Amino acid sequence: MPDDTYLSPDDPEINNGATPPLIPVTDTLSVVAPNYINAMPWIQRQRMTYEEFCAHAEAQGLPKPTGAQWLETYNLTPAELDEMKALIEACDNAPAGLRELDGHIFIRKFGNKPRVCWRQDDGRLGQMSVHDFKTAYGEKRLQVGQTKDGKPLYRKLVEVWLDHRSTPHYERAEFLPGHMPWQVPEETYNVWAGWPDGLMRERDLRPRLLGDVPEPDDEFDGPEEPEQCKLFLAHLYDNVCGGDHEVYSYLLGWLADALLRPGPCEVAVVMTGPSGSGKGLVARLFGEFFGPHFFVANRQEHIDGKFNRHLMETQFLFGDEVDFGSGAAANKRLRNLVTEPTVAIEPKGVDAWQARKWFRIMIASNDAHVIGALKDDRRFLVLNVDAGDHNQDRAYFGAICREWDSGGGLAFFRWLTGRSWREDIESGRWNVGKRPATAALQEQKVLSLAPEEQFLLGILEDGCLPGAPPANRRAPRGTVLSRTLFSAMREHSPRLREFSDQRLGKALEGWGCTRWQSNGERGWTFPPLAEMRAAWCAHIGDHRWPDEATDWHETVVPF
Repeated sequence: MPDDTYLSPDDPEINNGATPPLIPVTDTLSVVAPNYINAMPWIQRQRMTYEEFCAHAEAQGLPKPTGAQWLETYNLTPAELDEMKALIEACDNAPAGLRELDGHIFIRKFGNKPRVCWRQDDGRLGQMSVHDFKTAYGEKRLQVGQTKDGKPLYRKLVEVWLDHRSTPHYERAEFLPGHMPWQVPEETYNVWAGWPDGLMRERDLRPRLLGDVPEPDDEFDGPEEPEQCKLFLAHLYDNVCGGDHEVYSYLLGWLADALLRPGPCEVAVVMTGPSGSGKGLVARLFGEFFGPHFFVANRQEHIDGKFNRHLMETQFLFGDEVDFGSGAAANKRLRNLVTEPTVAIEPKGVDAWQARKWFRIMIASNDAHVIGALKDDRRFLVLNVDAGDHNQDRAYFGAICREWDSGGGLAFFRWLTGRSWREDIESGRWNVGKRPATAALQEQKVLSLAPEEQFLLGILEDGCLPGAPPANRRAPRGTVLSRTLFSAMREHSPRLREFSDQRLGKALEGWGCTRWQSNGERGWTFPPLAEMRAAWCAHIGDHRWPDEATDWHETVVPF
């Protein structure tokens, strides 16, 4: 790369006859304005377009630079200038028929194979093999010259396109959301389509250069909630977060973090609750910010199955009525998908490869059991969404949508990407790891219990031991006969019928129960009720018990 050099501040050709002001680079060094650009890293200089260069000059109070100044300022070497001129000449002299393939690009390593790609109508990246590309356009010919006797000389369109200097060639394709053009590595095509038009502030679309004066705050840079989206925010606070300020603040931070720091997130949001309570509304409205990189999965295999190329260019993944509550294998795959920084991408016809994971996950379901939550779960923020009288209320949710379409969505985006939220996230005041443990998460843990644990929870809530007491009145309090106890356990859950007596006994020992035997009778002695309830809460989490009893009730269930 060429070394940085400084132009003369007295050169009228470069400076348009004006004496440029000095601009500080460090506390002890100042340079004249054109040379200031030269102080930037090469990759940033190379990525700054002429229009961006002009905008930066205008912001510094300088005259509009000429094209020659732009080239001079960037200090292109003779070889680079020749390459630029050759490319311009190639584009100018390209056969008119090549325009039919405008928008197509060639990528040498799409996974492990070359591919011809294009941007589809939905904004996502289409791709086909070179062989299929040649087949698709195989009948088209271009005149590329004449024979010696003056007859037209033709070549196949695809052959000319693949060989032509003006055809965009890239070494690889990567999905790099949030990356501006000057931040993309060389020879890399960024699959990210950018933020939808009109969402970003002008200041965020320009490169931030050393010496730039920060622009003043706008109406969305402060911590105050925007009035323009008050109905949507009220729905989030009252119905989605149940009026819990801690949960509400965390959820807003999670949404802001998704916009400010695209990439993997160790926490997924899971929403349960009655039909028509506005769960899907939250996901779909927020998903609009991601344009073609918002993916709605209606089946489990769309999230954790094979042929998952859609995940390569997904920023926000919404599982709508996708069941992960049953099946240990599916739950394990979901947990890995939430926390792992990479994901295996496997398009059809291409070998799988590991790609950086850029999406975060939100799931919504009307079912009571949505995910398999572990006892020490840290991956899910679970919310029980209930709009009360507004469930199924089309007028209520219609007003939220009209507000959103009338500027509420734009206000919400700019507030979440404003300086207040940015400072909270960058400073660590909002931390993804400080996820509130909600009552809805505890419900998922209970529903995810093993069958023997579900049986134990049932007797802890009833306060009664199942089975018959021993005939020996000297047996310790809380003792029941093994035969009747095991019968009760198997009666409670058909899955426990597959457990042997030895396996059931091992589970009882894990709860602190002890074996008892006397005069031919065999049984199990349970610890006091209060002690077992306390142990349950320490192991599983807080639980609301129906009473404050300290020991087992006298009444037993006969078996």
